Amino acid sequence: MTQLPETLTGRLDELVNRLDASAVAAGRRRPRRTHGDSYMACCPAHDDHDPSLSIRLEGSRILLHCFTGCATRDACEAVGMPIEALFDDYRGEQTTDPKICWNGSSRIAEDAIDPAAAGDFSLEAGRRMPPPPAIDAFLALDFPAIEPLLGPIATQQIVMLHAPPGVGKTMLQLAMSHALAGGTDFVGWVSSRRARVLVVDGEMAGQMMQARMKDIAQLGDWLTVANIANWAVSNGYDPINLATEQGQAVVDLWANMVGAEIIVLDNLMSLAWLNGVSMSSDEYWQPVRRFCVSQRAKGRTVIVVDHSNAQGDIFGTKTKLWHADLAIALHAIDAPEEPLYGLETTVPRTRFSLRFSKVRGTPSEAGQDVDEKVITIGQVGQPWYHESGKEEKRRRARDMSKNGLSIRDIAEELGASKSAVGRWIKGAK
Repeated sequence: MTQLPETLTGRLDELVNRLDASAVAAGRRRPRRTHGDSYMACCPAHDDHDPSLSIRLEGSRILLHCFTGCATRDACEAVGMPIEALFDDYRGEQTTDPKICWNGSSRIAEDAIDPAAAGDFSLEAGRRMPPPPAIDAFLALDFPAIEPLLGPIATQQIVMLHAPPGVGKTMLQLAMSHALAGGTDFVGWVSSRRARVLVVDGEMAGQMMQARMKDIAQLGDWLTVANIANWAVSNGYDPINLATEQGQAVVDLWANMVGAEIIVLDNLMSLAWLNGVSMSSDEYWQPVRRFCVSQRAKGRTVIVVDHSNAQGDIFGTKTKLWHADLAIALHAIDAPEEPLYGLETTVPRTRFSLRFSKVRGTPSEAGQDVDEKVITIGQVGQPWYHESGKEEKRRRARDMSKNGLSIRDIAEELGASKSAVGRWIKGAK
């Protein structure tokens, strides 16, 4: 008898290889990877020419399911693996020689396989690379659904949030993280459910971060903060560099520990660097892009906080926006001196316009609101004033008109047409 691999992933690979051998010998379709550690294969326990056996690694076990009703034990025995080998704590041997069921008959796998016909698709020891699926098989794959979370923010997204220094991007991401973790609406965005959020802060001192989050409602472990400057250093972590595999592995480990569905990286320049490489170059961005894509493949959303350049565009390479599903830009606007919209004077009153430069992969059922917004910052966990960009321009046009400005002057100030300004003013009467 042959000793089976000790690890569960090793036994998954062994099972897939045996199913592959069975399919080659029987002239059936070979197993196909659907996603991650999941496969579809022809069931060896019946005359199967349309793959009906689902194989999936889930936690501490391998799950097998034949959609035509074959028992899991029969499928295992058909390729000579005991059903106990599907569980992590198994350390025994195979109980029988691997058999191949073919039209009701059995054959020994070693005698049935033509090595030349099987081909060599091995990438590394114990792993086989399946060919890309044909269109019918691809359309039958079971990919995880994209779920709405908060307005335009959904699962499995890469989100770029950028602004000049001092506009309020950290306050905005903290308030968004609070709303995502608490399942509460925010600046007109409707929440669909709660989601576990990991905020990786690479810039602020610990006490300053505490001050910004002091009014947050109790969220338990739904919101986790990894503050690099103080907390991470005091716990023995080296500087976290997301441009390296080591730094990415640390953040991935944290996300696994807390079960995060959303990772917020605030901000890119403080969390990633490459010696001798400009932060404005595509070479600098590519390692972080690979990390974001790998996290999205795991079902997570990654929100990357970044800087804007002097023109208000995202700093550095434009490929950052190419790879994003959602891109949000903040632009500073003057705050009036008088008390604003009933907010206390102790509340931060920075104002900015929030504009979307890219929206992709957001479900229409999320009730997405991707119109320009004008926002006055409140405290994290407290209400923020917001209105649409058009509403704000209408209000400003009416105020200017009351102060005696002409339609021409108002149009120039607001960057609008004279006819639009005329309608806004007329609507106020």
